[in-house]
Amino acid sequence: MFVTGRPGAMGFRPRLIYRNVTTVTDTVRVSAMVTGETESAPRPALGYDPAARPSWLFVNTALVHYRASQTIEFAAGRDQLPTGVNVPDLALFIKSRERLGYYDAPVQVKMFWNARRFHMMPFGYGPAGNEPHGERESGSGTLAEVDVLGRQRTVLGMSLLRGTAQNGDRRTVGTYARLGFGRWGILAEHDITDRERLAPAAVSFQQNATFAQVFWAVREWLVASAIGERLRVAQPFPERLTAGKLELAARLSSQATVGVSARVQRDAVTGRQARSITVQAAFKTVQ
Repeated sequence: MFVTGRPGAMGFRPRLIYRNVTTVTDTVRVSAMVTGETESAPRPALGYDPAARPSWLFVNTALVHYRASQTIEFAAGRDQLPTGVNVPDLALFIKSRERLGYYDAPVQVKMFWNARRFHMMPFGYGPAGNEPHGERESGSGTLAEVDVLGRQRTVLGMSLLRGTAQNGDRRTVGTYARLGFGRWGILAEHDITDRERLAPAAVSFQQNATFAQVFWAVREWLVASAIGERLRVAQPFPERLTAGKLELAARLSSQATVGVSARVQRDAVTGRQARSITVQAAFKTVQ
């Protein structure tokens, strides 16, 4: 269970997140994540995407997993679409600017294939049901990565996705890296998305999103991170956003973790800056 909050212009907004993974048999397990919030802060409408529809109770994940062998596993249900670095923060540009961002959890089928130094995750997906009319997207994609040195410390990968909807299609190509060097490491991802919008008018444009994080284990129980983000959207919807965040997470016990982060975002088109602070506490009821 997670309790998070963010003070800002509209005050403190508490959010409760519940996660659960239950093993049914040696080959089957189920996982779920549900978010409850007293005051939503959905992404507003953009020139090329509608506003996200908020919900005081939102099912982020509801999956059934089946392990067919030591190297192959299948999962089916509702979930966020896969990403290369797989960080939990759904407000990052690489997640929040893909479709509905935080409130985007399409129905999908995924396969995980793990070899000694290679990993692949093909997936297909369809509408979740909470999308506005015309935005109910279906598509497919895959993640493919290689462990360069064979020690799970130098992973490089590529992601591909193609989605189609009544109001427009998108095609994404991404590269990512997960690097570890003892007590510190790097997570990085860069996505290039070609968008086609048919409504309100037919137009094509490109969107680039970049994420980079350097983390350092000050102690076994204390991790500090510095995060940088960049978003570029081409004409006729020009956007030039950059953001930086400092984060500190402490594991107080095997069942309790707390974290605090401070973020600054700048819009180069308007010259505006936005600041936010996030406080998070996580508690596990079962070890």
